[in-house]
Amino acid sequence: MVQGGLTVAVVEREPGPARTVLDLAGQRFPDGRLKANLAAADPMSRAAPSEELARAYVCLASQSDSGYVIGGTIAVTGGMTGSC
Repeated sequence: MVQGGLTVAVVEREPGPARTVLDLAGQRFPDGRLKANLAAADPMSRAAPSEELARAYVCLASQSDSGYVIGGTIAVTGGMTGSC
């Protein structure tokens, strides 16, 4: 076991867009600009639903799925990179 019994892994969620409750309710972008902008800029042409993001967190929280993962990063970014 790792000294102290602590392992660390990360879910990288940026810069890929994700849908939130406010987005889905149309409160943030009521005129549909978000969808149009994502289609133009995002490689996947869509924002990630929360279910897709949650799978990465659940994987890392599961000892049986990630018990041998130390210092890893799962990039849930929709293909976007941090560069401009």
